[in-house]
Amino acid sequence: MDKKKKWLVILIFGSVALALIFQLIKFIIAYRSNLHYEVNEPLIITEINGLQLLQYYYTYFLHEWFMGYPWMVRISNMIILLSILFIIILVINLLQHFYYKKRLNRKYNQLQDKYFKKIEDICLSSENITSDEIKKILSYEIPAKTNNIEYKAWILFLINLKYSISASESYSSENFNQTLKAINFNSIVENRFESTDSSMDKYYLLQIIMLLNVKLNDSMLLRFKTERNRSLRKLTHIYSMIFNPEDPYMSLSHKDADFNLTKWDKIELHHYLTEIKKAGHVMPSFTGILQNVKDTDLEPFFIQEIAYLGTDDEMRYLFSYFNSGEEECRIASFKSMAIRRFSEAEQPLVRCYDNQIEELKRIIIKTLYTINTGKSLIFFREAYINAASENTQRIILRCMFLYSEEGRRMFEDIKSGAAKDKLYLFEHVRDPIINMNMDVDL
Repeated sequence: MDKKKKWLVILIFGSVALALIFQLIKFIIAYRSNLHYEVNEPLIITEINGLQLLQYYYTYFLHEWFMGYPWMVRISNMIILLSILFIIILVINLLQHFYYKKRLNRKYNQLQDKYFKKIEDICLSSENITSDEIKKILSYEIPAKTNNIEYKAWILFLINLKYSISASESYSSENFNQTLKAINFNSIVENRFESTDSSMDKYYLLQIIMLLNVKLNDSMLLRFKTERNRSLRKLTHIYSMIFNPEDPYMSLSHKDADFNLTKWDKIELHHYLTEIKKAGHVMPSFTGILQNVKDTDLEPFFIQEIAYLGTDDEMRYLFSYFNSGEEECRIASFKSMAIRRFSEAEQPLVRCYDNQIEELKRIIIKTLYTINTGKSLIFFREAYINAASENTQRIILRCMFLYSEEGRRMFEDIKSGAAKDKLYLFEHVRDPIINMNMDVDL
C-alpha cells in the first residue's frame, strides 16, 4: 500500500474512531451530570472548558438539530453523515485515479508513436549500435528530472516493446541494452530505488529490471541482501545469478534460509535459469547443488531442472535416485528422463521397476513410452502379465497400443489370449471416451 492510500485509510478510520470517542464522552458527561434538555430550551453555557465545549457541541448536534427524535435516530444520523464523508473521499480518490490513468495512457501512447518503430529497428539490427548513435536516432534529450507518470510510462513501453520483438531471430539484446543506456534508464531506476522506503516497491521494481535485463551496481545489491523483507532478499539472490559474474551461484552453493522457495519462486527460478542458458552463460553444477539441498523440498525441483538445463553426465547421475528412499525424488528422476527423452535411462528404469509401488510403476511405463526407443515392447508384455493392479494393466495396454505398429499387433495378440473377465480392459483402451482419462504423458 502506497503512502497516499495509507493516509486515506488512516483519515477515514481515524475520523470514525474520533467521532465514536466524542460520542462516548458526551454520553458519559450527560450521565454523570444528569443533564436533561428541553426541546425548546437550547443549552446556554456561561463558563466554557474543554469538556463543556464537547458537551455543548454534541448536545446541539444531537438535540437541537434533530429535536424530538430518540437517541437511536440521532446516532444513525451521525453514521449516515460519516458514510457520506467516506463516499466523498472515495469518489475524490477514484477521480484522482482515473485522471492519473488517463495521463499515463496519454504518455504511453506518445512514446509508442514516437519511439516504437525506431527502437524496434535498432533492436532488430544485425550491427551493434552505440548509445550515442541511438541518442541521435531517437533525438531523445535526457530530462533533468523524471516524474512518476513518465517513469511508469517508460517501464510499460519498454516491457511491451521487448516482449513483442524478443522472439525474433534477429533480436539483439546488446542493442536493447544500449537503448536503455541512451535514455539513461539505469540512473532513473537507481534513483527510484533510493527514493522509496517500501520493501515491496523495491521488490516489484527489481522484478521489472530483471525482465528488462538492467544491471544494478553492486553496492545497491549488497543493501538488498540485508533487507528485512525476505522476498526481496530472495529475489536479489536470483538477480545475482544473472548479473554477478564474480560468483553467480553462491546462493545455490550454501544452505541459505532465503532459498526455501515457494512454487511460484521455483517457476521464476526456472525461467531465469533458462534465460541464463539462452544468453550463453555457463550453468552451475547441478550435482553439487543436489548434494547441498539433500533432504529438502528443493531436491526434486533441481532433479527436474537437470532435464531442462543439465548435461548428459548429470542425467546419468540421476540414475542413483531411481531407488531413493524419498518418493518425490524418485518421481522427479523418472519424469526427468521423460522430459529429456534420455534413451540411456531405458535399461536402468527396467531394472528398478520391480522395486516400485504401483503408482511409480505406472510412471515408469509412461516414461518408457515417452522415450520410445522401440525396444520396450517385450518389457510391456511382461509387466502386463505380472501387474497386480488393473489400473496398471490398463496403462500398460494403452502405452503398448500407442507405442508403434508392432505394439498394436502385440496388443491384439494379448487380447486374443485374454480371459473373458479381462476383455473390458482392451475395450477401455480403444474407447475414445474412457481413454481420455488414461493420460500417458507426464
